[in-house]
Amino acid sequence: MNRFVTTMPVTLLACAAAAVVAAEIESGIPVGGKAGAYSVTDVTGPRQGKSLCYR
Repeated sequence: MNRFVTTMPVTLLACAAAAVVAAEIESGIPVGGKAGAYSVTDVTGPRQGKSLCYR
């Protein structure tokens, strides 16, 4: 019981800090925004094994 009482405030503080950090994260491309160019490696077809750039 004593261990639970001492670790509970630390756990609550860690959860509160995680919630604040999570609230600041913006995920994905904004509405109306465009994705930037990105490179991939082709795994099939005549260009197999070569790097391709999508724009």
